[in-house]
Amino acid sequence: MIRRVIKKALPLLLTALMILSLFTVHAFASSFNPSNGCKTETVVKRAAAGAVVHDGVISPGEYCEIEINRDPETTDLLISWDGGGYLFESACQFLQNVRFFISWDDNGINMAAQATLLEDPHCEGTFPTEFSEYEGKTFPTDEFFMFQFGCIFKIEVPSEGYDGAVLYRAIGINTETGEQLYGWYRDHGRTGALNQTAGTDYFTRVDGRTVTYEMTLPFESVLEPGQISGSLPVDGSEFYFTISLTGGSKGVNHNDNETYAVSLGDGGYMTSPRLIPEFSGALGIISNETVTGEGPDETTAPVNEPGATEPGTTEPGNTSDPGNTADPGNTADPGNGDPTSPDPVQTSGTANQTPGAGTKAPATGDPAVVLAAVSLLGALGTSVFVRKRSGR
Repeated sequence: MIRRVIKKALPLLLTALMILSLFTVHAFASSFNPSNGCKTETVVKRAAAGAVVHDGVISPGEYCEIEINRDPETTDLLISWDGGGYLFESACQFLQNVRFFISWDDNGINMAAQATLLEDPHCEGTFPTEFSEYEGKTFPTDEFFMFQFGCIFKIEVPSEGYDGAVLYRAIGINTETGEQLYGWYRDHGRTGALNQTAGTDYFTRVDGRTVTYEMTLPFESVLEPGQISGSLPVDGSEFYFTISLTGGSKGVNHNDNETYAVSLGDGGYMTSPRLIPEFSGALGIISNETVTGEGPDETTAPVNEPGATEPGTTEPGNTSDPGNTADPGNTADPGNGDPTSPDPVQTSGTANQTPGAGTKAPATGDPAVVLAAVSLLGALGTSVFVRKRSGR
């Protein structure tokens, strides 16, 4: 009976969704996690000293790849979109094109992500190094590129709810000038300050439609003091993180954008924790095991090769707000907010998942589309002005 009702109601729901999207193309952003929250757990292994190089190339020995479920109906990754409900399908397609990596070494926690966009990467213009937000505070905002394409790395404490973000950094690249783009929002790690340099601490590289992002975060910014012994992390220490990837390459900033996103962790771009019943980041577990550069994915994990155009490595400059500041109080905006030949890359195991369970975007009758349509239509009243940042 329920299935018959849904089947009969689906055309009306989708029609309503299409009509609403015509009138609200830039009025809302929304998100959907088919598993109601991130369940991923991954072992964070140690890379050899000097193995991790911030050049936008994922090489053997640098990271372990995090296994993910690519089935839009059962994945625990966050699917987000902004610019029209039809972009939900784009986000589901994008889910097939994203990869996430992690390790640690003497310099800190190393995170990387790779995404093949659905279109040619495009992000041009003049990007201010500082942007006034509130109460005289300024920062290099990620809004000037994340709605086109980019990557966010976050550290979170999910149990603290909306204020659980500990660290927030976004990176991208100006496809016109090659300038390395760098932005942040409010959270500067557990020490309250974090200054980073392109080429040393982070890097973004474009190779055709494939974009690779790398970043290293100091232990003291990610872990609690008791999780660090001397200058290295304690074996078995845990932390929660989100890596969020966007695409679309349309418009300027939030004007005329058509943005889709996939996030490992629920603190992704263009969402609200209120939309995720079991809100959580992905769980990283520190291990003294070493990254070998070999693993079960060595014949199937495509990694971009050297040879892409070398972007510039301009410095982002020191942040002007080294401490966490008060929430600006935007109550209408609670949310966040083909690769080339394969190389051997070790795969880091995950828990509570069905890795690689499917590679197709859902048809209009699939449960994911039904749930998304229902949730979107039901949430329009509360998410009409949702813009980007999670946990706010």
